[in-house]
Amino acid sequence: MMLLGPLAMAYAAIVLFPETPAGRYLRALLVEQPIAWLSKLNIARLIVQGGLLGIIIALLFAVRGSELFPLIAQALPELVSYLIAIDAITALEVVVAIWLVAARVRAAMRRARQAAWRWSVRCLSWVATKLRTARERAQRTTRKPKMPASDDNEHPLGAFAFA
Repeated sequence: MMLLGPLAMAYAAIVLFPETPAGRYLRALLVEQPIAWLSKLNIARLIVQGGLLGIIIALLFAVRGSELFPLIAQALPELVSYLIAIDAITALEVVVAIWLVAARVRAAMRRARQAAWRWSVRCLSWVATKLRTARERAQRTTRKPKMPASDDNEHPLGAFAFA
């Protein structure tokens, strides 16, 4: 469990900084070497190794048979508790990691949504200013006073003022 943090940081360095010397070294050490080793394995080799392991366990039982059972029986509860604790801690770390990634994604989506909103408001205000300036204002005109149509007088009012 103590290796999970450094391995996660090494993986982050490999993913985030692949072109740096440290990223290339960590990739060669933690990715390419295990791939090369695993690519050499085949089913026959796995069967032989499993058989050798079985033979070694059988020899241990044959040589120390009466003492091996109590030894395993004494260690079994602790081994089971270690396995359960490691499993529970790993599950907790996975839940926390998923929660952190989800929070990061939510924050990024919120920032993207706000940026899109600001961009759309900026575009709409730009279009509105273009529409406002595109049309010209109407010119003011002075109105002529209308004369009544049923006026019998040929001269308008005030025509005799200068006579």
